[in-house]
Amino acid sequence: MASRDFMPFRTLDGSPEQRVSRGVTASETFLVGEPLAQQAGGRAAIAVTDPSTIVGIAAHRSTDVNGTSLAGDTQITLYGVGSNQLYKTRNFAIDGSGTSITPTVALIGDFAGLILNGSDWFVDTGANNSICEIVGLRDRNGRDINDPNLVPETIVFTIFRFIL
Repeated sequence: MASRDFMPFRTLDGSPEQRVSRGVTASETFLVGEPLAQQAGGRAAIAVTDPSTIVGIAAHRSTDVNGTSLAGDTQITLYGVGSNQLYKTRNFAIDGSGTSITPTVALIGDFAGLILNGSDWFVDTGANNSICEIVGLRDRNGRDINDPNLVPETIVFTIFRFIL
C-alpha cells in the first residue's frame, strides 16, 4: 500500500480537522492516508473490499516504529470523513480502474469513488461506489489552478469530500 494517498486539506468552515478513534482488526496492515472501512464489531480495516463502508483515513500506520503490528482492538486515530472535511490526492482517474490522469476543471462537481490499483488508492469518477465529490484542483503550493496568473503545472492535487 502507498503512504499518504489521501490527506486532509482543510475544513469547509475553518474548524480543526475531525479525528475519531477506532479499534483495528488484529494484524491489519495500512499506512498513513489509506481509507479504513467498518468491519465486524465496529473495528477498522483497510477498505479493499467495500470502500462505501469507509469510517476514516488512517492518521498513522498500523505498525509501531519498530515494525510491530498493532494488536486487535488497539485504538487508532483516523481523520474523519464528514462532509465538512476536504481531502487532497495526486491519485485521480476516470476509467473505473485507477489509471492515473491529470484532472481538469471540467471534473469539479463530479462524483467519484475509491479504487485500489496495485498499492495506490485513487479517487476515480468511473468507480461504482460514488462516495466522493470533486470540489477543486490545486497546485503543489495549494493555489487554485483556475488562477489565470499561475504557470500551469503537471502536479495537480484533486480536492474532494466524502458524501456518505
